[in-house]
Amino acid sequence: MLKLNHKYVVRLYGVATQQEPIMIAMELCPGGSLRERIDKKDSPLSGPNMRKYCKQIAKGMRYLERKQVRVAFLEIGEQATPLFASQFWDGTNVLHRWQKPIKTGVF
Repeated sequence: MLKLNHKYVVRLYGVATQQEPIMIAMELCPGGSLRERIDKKDSPLSGPNMRKYCKQIAKGMRYLERKQVRVAFLEIGEQATPLFASQFWDGTNVLHRWQKPIKTGVF
C-alpha cells in the first residue's frame, strides 16, 4: 500500500502499530470527502461534475486493479452505502474477512 501512487487514490504514508493507539498517516484531502461534496444542499453536483467524479473513481480503481490490489468495497464517505463490493483475495482462492473501522481518531 505504501508504494501506491496515483492521482485518484488517497495515499497511505505509514502505519504505526507498535503501541496503542495504532496510528495511520494518510494523504490530506483538504476539500473533504466526496460524500460531503455530494451532500452539500447549497450547491448540488451537476450532471457533468458527477460524471467527472465517476470517471476519476473508475481511473483510481483501474490503477488498483493493475497493481493487483483487491478492494473490499468502495465508498464515498464515512458510513456510506458501498458502491463496489467484493472480498479480499490473497491469490490462493482463500477469502479473508475484513470490517472497516466504525470510528477514526485517537480515543
